[in-house]
Amino acid sequence: MGSFQHEYKLKTIKSDNVVIDHSTGLMWQQSGSSHRMAWEETQNYIIQLNRNLYAGSSNWRLPTIEELASLIKSTKTENIYI
Repeated sequence: MGSFQHEYKLKTIKSDNVVIDHSTGLMWQQSGSSHRMAWEETQNYIIQLNRNLYAGSSNWRLPTIEELASLIKSTKTENIYI
């Protein structure tokens, strides 16, 4: 979870919902996929996000394990679940 306080902000960019962590400077897709998928499917999902310029960006990727741990909340806060 890190030793610093995250500063999450919900934002809509080009009709796409994202969460921006101002502490790390990273931006994540707010809702993610609407269904579970296997590893191979995630790669295609990310390729499509980049091709479609989701939120105007073409550098989408899966979070590292450390980044993922920093995104997980044990309680619901401002309706943010990642």
